[in-house]
Amino acid sequence: MQFVSSTIVAFAILALIAARGPYRGLILFFAVTPMGAMAAINLPALGGTSITVIDVAVAALFGLVLLGRDAHPARLAAAFMPRTPGVFLLLFLLYAAVASAFLPRLFAGDVEVFGIGRSANADGIVLTLLRPGNGNISQMYRLMLGLMIFATCAALVSRRPDIGYVLRLMVVATAINVALGLADILSYAAGLEALMEPFRTANYAMAIGHRMAGMKRMVGGFPEASAFGYYSVGLMGFWISYWISGSRRGRLVPVMLLLSVFVVLRSTSSSTYVATLAFCGLFVLVSLMSNVGGLLSRRGAALLVGFLALLPVVVYALYLTYEMVPGFQAFVDRSLFDKLETDSGVERMSWNTQALRNLIDTNLLGTGLGSMRASSWIFAALGSTGIIGTALLLAFLARLFLLRAGGVDARRDDRDALIRGFKYGCVAQLLSALLSQPTPNLDSFFYAMAGLAFGLSRAVMPMPRTARAGLRSASSMLQRSI
Repeated sequence: MQFVSSTIVAFAILALIAARGPYRGLILFFAVTPMGAMAAINLPALGGTSITVIDVAVAALFGLVLLGRDAHPARLAAAFMPRTPGVFLLLFLLYAAVASAFLPRLFAGDVEVFGIGRSANADGIVLTLLRPGNGNISQMYRLMLGLMIFATCAALVSRRPDIGYVLRLMVVATAINVALGLADILSYAAGLEALMEPFRTANYAMAIGHRMAGMKRMVGGFPEASAFGYYSVGLMGFWISYWISGSRRGRLVPVMLLLSVFVVLRSTSSSTYVATLAFCGLFVLVSLMSNVGGLLSRRGAALLVGFLALLPVVVYALYLTYEMVPGFQAFVDRSLFDKLETDSGVERMSWNTQALRNLIDTNLLGTGLGSMRASSWIFAALGSTGIIGTALLLAFLARLFLLRAGGVDARRDDRDALIRGFKYGCVAQLLSALLSQPTPNLDSFFYAMAGLAFGLSRAVMPMPRTARAGLRSASSMLQRSI
């Protein structure tokens, strides 16, 4: 066990969550989610696995809910009842556990896989024969954390569905992510990279000084630009949806949207850019269909019409900039058009090709979670957990994206806007994962947003004070008349 400079931060967060309780401590979890490269402790004996500050926060919240603080343990179980998204996630975990325990041994020495070399920071991804390894344990551990935070968020917000508090969680996550992103590029420009070292204590390969078209890539609190972009695009998806469909006015929501769009663009991650374009197209298509069905608000319809009207102007302006500004042209070519022709692009496509071979070589069962790596979530799921595991993951996503608000709700519009926002945040991250995620695990932040969406869909919202007063008055009048 190796203690690092950020270990004391992890213990402080653990103590604060224990003191505040899981519901109020949930904001601390969202505050550390942008710190994906900050370790609590490193475990050299377990292949250099890092227990991150995010992991500690998840374990603390789950433990407190399990002990009955702010939510009964039965609410955790409710997240895995039949016909819920959680039941498919739980079934996937069970299948992955069995597959990871037996399949690497069953097919050991007969199947070639791309995996992390023994000296991960030096050797990187190498082609090797399948065998049991520390990756099977570490990836199962990561998946269990995702399941835990999904159930915890669902249990807490289903019991206390405070719309303002839930929105504040995303505000905190966005603000800290932007602050870390700015600190990253400013400290690098000033030659003070050491200021960011406490946020980069995990045993990961840190791609923190890379440049694209002469511009330093923003990585924030993550080990690389693609991980930073993956997190940021989820925030952007949430804020786009909530800005259009939410009923809360003010400057905060558009500011959060602009900040999230800024860090997405500044990440210089090719997968993030493609996912952003795909998300915008999907969002416009779904919004048009909703408007046809009368489900889109008047404000949302006006914004959508304005966006479609300005789209040709924006496209033409980008085209002129691309043709007339050499620096912009070089940046776009490097990040998008020429990406597949680079050595990195060719190498990543070979990982996906090998993942399909792994699926066939293991009779569609997979090699086990953590046994191989790909460069796409769907290929990683197929290669690791086969047809069965991938089908369970797709069923989980389908149930999640089909969630509807239920129950008696005096503020249904606000809740629906939040549920829709969390689902769109998950959609944005999924689109990015389809291009770059090396494992079937979609990370804790994805499962936290999914848990919040599910918890809000099952919550019975309290009536506003004026509505309760009116209801009591009507009830007393009815009693007097009787």
